[in-house]
Amino acid sequence: MRYFKYLVLFACITALFLCSFGTGKSRSFDDSVVNAFKDGNSRKLSSCFFENVEVKLLDKEDVYSKAQAEAVMRQFFDQYKPCEFKIQDLGEKKSSNYAIAKLKTQNGNFRVILKIKGINSAFFVQSVHIDADEEKSQRI
Repeated sequence: MRYFKYLVLFACITALFLCSFGTGKSRSFDDSVVNAFKDGNSRKLSSCFFENVEVKLLDKEDVYSKAQAEAVMRQFFDQYKPCEFKIQDLGEKKSSNYAIAKLKTQNGNFRVILKIKGINSAFFVQSVHIDADEEKSQRI
């Protein structure tokens, strides 16, 4: 009976820890990235970047510094003004997370794939891949 009390206490503490861990920074990070894409704000988006970021925009792909990646994303947002941005899928793979989203702009629709890595409870975008959405007839 004594062991049962310790087991219940351990389970409660573990559950509280996991709940508090899961709702902290990751939610604000998701909101920051989503809002940056919705607003077409490259500065807000770059605040979530690693120091070096892999950026693939349509047929152009390279690894950029944080400042260079901000400039590249600014050019993209200038050409393709966002109208809507929706996360379609979130997942985990090994030590990083990913998000797949649909971006609707004034000049076309795109599929966005973000690779996200957590370090010491802070989350950073490691890569941004933006490709033309092949499902042109489907609304997001």
